Amino acid sequence: MLSYYWLKEALRRQKPKAVVFETFYIFRDGGEPFARRALDYMKWSDVKREAIDAAHEKYPEITPKSFYLPNIRFHERWKEVGEDDFLYRGLAENYELKGYSAIGIKYGREDYQPFSLNTEEKDDISENVRQYLDKIVELCRDNQTELVFISNPALDWSVQEHNAVSEYAKQQGIAYYDFNTQELYADLGYNFSEDNGDAGHSNIWGTEKITKAVGKILQQSFQIEGAEDEQWERSKSYYDNIKKDYSLKNETNINQYLPLLSDSRYTIFISAKGRAVKGLTQEVKSSLKKLGLQTDFAGQSNDSYYAVISSDNIQEEIGGRKLYQEGILRGGLSNYTISSGGHKSGDISSVIIDRKEYSVNERGLNLVIYNHESNEVIDSVCFDVIKDNKAIRK
Repeated sequence: MLSYYWLKEALRRQKPKAVVFETFYIFRDGGEPFARRALDYMKWSDVKREAIDAAHEKYPEITPKSFYLPNIRFHERWKEVGEDDFLYRGLAENYELKGYSAIGIKYGREDYQPFSLNTEEKDDISENVRQYLDKIVELCRDNQTELVFISNPALDWSVQEHNAVSEYAKQQGIAYYDFNTQELYADLGYNFSEDNGDAGHSNIWGTEKITKAVGKILQQSFQIEGAEDEQWERSKSYYDNIKKDYSLKNETNINQYLPLLSDSRYTIFISAKGRAVKGLTQEVKSSLKKLGLQTDFAGQSNDSYYAVISSDNIQEEIGGRKLYQEGILRGGLSNYTISSGGHKSGDISSVIIDRKEYSVNERGLNLVIYNHESNEVIDSVCFDVIKDNKAIRK
């Protein structure tokens, strides 16, 4: 239902040659939260009015007035309003990734298996869903737009669901590509453990593989040529930065990790715990110097050590006592404290930003990376430089 009204809204302003429809929610219902996400920020029009009436019909507990005047539904939320509320409002107006929500986690599940079509059993598509699928088909035909169904790799997607969608697609003459089937999954070069962020969503690396596959389908099967668009080119560097942040978050080799930190978007917090100074290799010391640090660590194997590195300032201190420093970020909108305790001075690491502890606080070199572009901590890791440089994240 919500996809239908957003497609109808898009077609008021755009004339795409094809619409690609992901099928997962044909068999699932997101309830009011999905209706809110879809409709609260839709621009006012007859389409939004129709969508609100349809949402009320499907979810009678939702008062239609609350879509016109959201403060009716969220009257008490003023007590909880935070900075993110203003951020999301801005994203609704302009977001470099055009609505894409990138996932930087690697799921790690090894039990996913693409399926073979070895049964004719199928699930039922509900009458309400079928009604809106029919509307989507009709809307695309009225606008001379090709409709393409795809299913992305997901643990919860079944052969029975595939068969139901496949049958519907054949009845309507719609192309259907299920990347959970053995052949298409293999063609992707996909690794569910590495390329999914959770049970049902591809991460940023898996999404690139699926996007390229869909682009190839549109080119070869529907004769839609690739094209550059200035609005996408302008945001390419923003996307590349997010991809770099996620690569950083998944890096486990300290000698690969430290060079990635040379980025003006970052403030880097380094706090040593225990005998961390003793374990620093020459390669690690060299990488730290390339980040602008001056300490040579000679003869100070049990000492405390901290550093705070930003684009316009570097602070560092080493000594036999427990060390502590405080400062501000974002022109004073955020504050931090950092402390380090060596082997004989507390054996502790702490990095607190806006009253929240981010240090892993394990033996070794603890690092917290704050991104000024997104105003958030993007990684917290400890490298056990005493033993094996193992990366520890919690």
